[in-house]
Amino acid sequence: MSFNRRNQRKDAFCEQATDYVHHCFVTDNKGDEQLYIAFQDALLEKTGIFKAWWQEEEKVEETAA
Repeated sequence: MSFNRRNQRKDAFCEQATDYVHHCFVTDNKGDEQLYIAFQDALLEKTGIFKAWWQEEEKVEETAA
């Protein structure tokens, strides 16, 4: 997957956005492994389900005063 530019000025932005999405999908979420499992399931069982969501967590640290 890559982001395409519409004009010359956004070339660097598109490269940076592509790198960021690739890092989030492949590195942080093991996206290539998840896609492999979903495709294999679809081929073998005729139903491949892939579910994704975004979850924000607020981390709170307490320190003694």
